[in-house]
Amino acid sequence: MVHFTTIIFIIIITTVCIRPASLCERLCFELRKFA
Repeated sequence: MVHFTTIIFIIIITTVCIRPASLCERLCFELRKFA
């Protein structure tokens, strides 16, 4: 079973990526810090 927090995380990423590419690039940059 998928964790509820994981679903929320995916929804947030999808919502941000639908917006201007600059926000998606910033999100990807933030994710690389933890990767």
